[in-house]
Amino acid sequence: MLGHWSLWERIWRQVKAAPGFRTLFRRLRSRPSVPGLGKASAFVVGQMVRVKDRAAIEKTLDEKGRLRGLQWLEPQWSYCGTTQRVSRHVRRIMEKSGHMRSISGTVILEKVSCAGLSGAEGCGRVCPLFFRDEWLQPTNDGASDAAYQPSTRYAIVRCLSDIRATLDAGGGRDGLMFMPQMEQFAEQQFSILKTIDRVQESGVVRPARARWYILRGLQCSGAVLGRRSPCHRSCALIWHRDWLRLERPC
Repeated sequence: MLGHWSLWERIWRQVKAAPGFRTLFRRLRSRPSVPGLGKASAFVVGQMVRVKDRAAIEKTLDEKGRLRGLQWLEPQWSYCGTTQRVSRHVRRIMEKSGHMRSISGTVILEKVSCAGLSGAEGCGRVCPLFFRDEWLQPTNDGASDAAYQPSTRYAIVRCLSDIRATLDAGGGRDGLMFMPQMEQFAEQQFSILKTIDRVQESGVVRPARARWYILRGLQCSGAVLGRRSPCHRSCALIWHRDWLRLERPC
């Protein structure tokens, strides 16, 4: 038995001495763990809720305008007092730093985004807004208040061979990445939610580098994150003009 363990000890010493072992070991040890899902919201997907008024919201916020670490954003004020439908629960998101974060008791509301009710606010990407349970109350009202709805236009996503012919060596076009998730929408028609003329990058708002579009209902599922998914941020997928054929309603 002693000889048996001595053999394994010699093998282990040789493995540890192999080039690159220490670097690989350090990377494995430092590999960030993926946080679990936060507690689900008390509200049910599809349920109608009313966003509380400004005074009630302000009572929940700390000196930094946050509740349990989640920032209340300026465009959210325009939705106070409105009735909305719960679209999905938010239980884990990727922060701007790239780190995953668990989040509890939070939802996204249908058609509610950083563009606000007027459609003129936000970063330009029409990002969904997060609402804590404490900012909402149930209501029996069966109709949601109108959110920003631009004029209806349609686009057909080009076939994959046409799209790939436009991509650079990094898989993008004019700084915009064609994401793997976008492939499934090839040769399908969607309504155009918004034309993007400006985007926020690294905290700075800049003009879009080309004509970019957001198509209604097409959002990131987080699948591209692999083992770290899901991310419930539901960011809109952004489409380059060269990946679409623009059409009028049939």
